Amino acid sequence: MALFLNGGKPKVRERVKMQGRQRGWSVTFHPSYSNVVVNLPYDIETKRYSQYVFNTTQQAWMVQDGINSLSWCPWQGREYIGTNDGRVLQWTGAFDTVPDAAGSSTYIEQAISFYLLTSFQDLGAPGKWKRLQFIRPIFVATQLPFYQVQARYDFDVEIPQLAAPPSATLGALWDVAKWDQAEWGGGLVTTQPTIGARGVGRFVALALSGRADHVCSLVGFDLIGDSGGLL
Repeated sequence: MALFLNGGKPKVRERVKMQGRQRGWSVTFHPSYSNVVVNLPYDIETKRYSQYVFNTTQQAWMVQDGINSLSWCPWQGREYIGTNDGRVLQWTGAFDTVPDAAGSSTYIEQAISFYLLTSFQDLGAPGKWKRLQFIRPIFVATQLPFYQVQARYDFDVEIPQLAAPPSATLGALWDVAKWDQAEWGGGLVTTQPTIGARGVGRFVALALSGRADHVCSLVGFDLIGDSGGLL
C-alpha cells in the first residue's frame, strides 16, 4: 500500500531526529523503477514499517507502508526485500505472499491492497472554492481493480473505505469457457466508470483505495468540476 504526498525532505528529517540511531535505516537506488528508497525503522506507535520513496523521473516523493522490510536491494534488474522475519522476497508478480496464520511457515497468495492520496492543489485558482462533481481514474489493465475514489479538500487525509464495484474481465475464463468457441487473449480495459464526487474546498486532492490480483497501472484521472468566489 502507498500514500503519495509532497514535501518528502522535511518528513525524512523528522524521522531521522526521532529514530536516527535505530536499526532499519537504508538508502538504495532502484533503476528499474527510477526510485530511491529510504527504508525507515519500525514505528512503535503505528506498528508498521514504512519507506520514503523518491521518483527520479517525476521528481516527487511518496510514503509507502504495509511492507515489513528491514532492507532493500536491486540485483540484475530485479528488486529484493529482506523482511523482519528473516525472509528474502522478490518484488514481482500481482499477488502478495503472506503467512496463512501468525507464525506459520505456510504461505498463501492474496490480492494486493493499495491506497493513494495525491498532493493538494489549488487547480490554478488560489483562494477560490472548488467543487469536483465527477472523477474517473484511468487504469491500464486487462481487468479493473476493485476501488473507491473520493475528493478530499483542504488537507483532509482520510482514506476512503474500500468498496468492490464489479470488475470487467476481458477474454475467456479457463475451465469455464468452451474450447474453439471462446475468445482468448483479452485486451486492455478501455471503458472505465465515472464516479460522482462531493464536497467543497480551496485545495483539492484525490483519495483512492483498492485491491488488485493482476498487474495494473494507474495513469491519471479525468475530473469535472467548477469553482466559485473568493469567500
